[in-house]
Amino acid sequence: MPAMHRLALCASLLAGCSGTPQLPEGPEACRSVTLAEVVEVIDGDTADVTFLEGDLYGTTDRVRFNGIDTPEVNHADPLDSEYCGLRAWNEAVSLLEGEEVWLTFDTSCTGTFGRTLVYAFRTSDELWFNEHMVEQGYARVSGFEFSFEDLFAEKEAEAMSAGRGLWGPCTE
Repeated sequence: MPAMHRLALCASLLAGCSGTPQLPEGPEACRSVTLAEVVEVIDGDTADVTFLEGDLYGTTDRVRFNGIDTPEVNHADPLDSEYCGLRAWNEAVSLLEGEEVWLTFDTSCTGTFGRTLVYAFRTSDELWFNEHMVEQGYARVSGFEFSFEDLFAEKEAEAMSAGRGLWGPCTE
């Protein structure tokens, strides 16, 4: 639902609709929950988003999905991509590209390469994209510290045990 429709719905209810769902975030999040649109998925763990509210409204930023690491995609020569890279990228494109997402944050907003670190939740169904990618075996748990390491490690172990994605015959 576009942001204007949500605002109109909230206003019509006259019941103090906050519009922002309660979603997982770090215990001392560096930013508040923010609505954005995924403009382009770069690979399974990186995308360009346009912010739809707040002090960053209207700006576009390259974000890194926190807590996950997906195989690299070589867009110039897709056959030279890492194992399961194209499949991870395709999964991300099918789930997020062109979609509105809620972005939540952890204690640090910026990663090693200067990208904004986010947890992404599709607004249509609140699918937690980061968790989904690990659970389906398209991503490993990243080697950087983050608040949901234990949960993601459990999901990764389940994917390994079931032979999903990276842990099995990942079809491109």
